[in-house]
Amino acid sequence: YFTLRIVNDGDELAANVVVDNPIPEETIYVEGSAGGEKSEILFSIDEGNNFAAAEALQYEFTKFNGEKELRRAKVDMYTTVRWVVEDVPPGGQEELFFQVRVN
Repeated sequence: YFTLRIVNDGDELAANVVVDNPIPEETIYVEGSAGGEKSEILFSIDEGNNFAAAEALQYEFTKFNGEKELRRAKVDMYTTVRWVVEDVPPGGQEELFFQVRVN
């Protein structure tokens, strides 16, 4: 279980705060375990180059006949979790979290 705490030490509202956390090697993300208040949660399957919501995360699969198709990514393909936190008020903090299991 991983917990990240972000703190706004400034005197202005921090808006659309982006936090990325790689999923440790030899582990697999536990589906549905990521959370954080006021956060949009996105995932990457390419080491953080591209992100999408879990239900929209796709990869290109090549069939035996060479035809390509898009398939929904499986959780064992996830490499990075991203939170986009709506806002953190001055002096405020947010807690972000996710779980993994050892592969």
